[in-house]
Amino acid sequence: AACSGNQAMWFVSAAIMAGSASEGLLLAALGNCEESAVKAAFAKVFPNRRAKLVAHMTYDEMTDVASELGLLLSGTRYFSRGIKDFRNLVHPELELREGASITPAAAEMAIKSVLLVLHDLAFSFSTPVVRDEHRHA
Repeated sequence: AACSGNQAMWFVSAAIMAGSASEGLLLAALGNCEESAVKAAFAKVFPNRRAKLVAHMTYDEMTDVASELGLLLSGTRYFSRGIKDFRNLVHPELELREGASITPAAAEMAIKSVLLVLHDLAFSFSTPVVRDEHRHA
């Protein structure tokens, strides 16, 4: 039997929410860091930009600063960037105008990227040692 539109499009909602969830996790994690440390990391990553409050950072800025602070592995940082734009598809006209589409496979990737961010953040806050990029091996 054919699915109705609402049942067949579950994955669009999942992908949109994954982008938002990832951003929320980064906001919370960076908000738990000392402001001076966040500003120093921002200055190191973006030497030609004026420092911003965490709440005013773009998603890419948050991932770069979190990576610089050792909260995210570089692989997670790059992988999670792909989902940030899914958040914007909450506006149906954008999806129509740009011809954007989300497949079930893309939604699964978006959800898994949130899990990667969550894993890295949980690990970074649960251990006092400096993180090692090879700890997953």
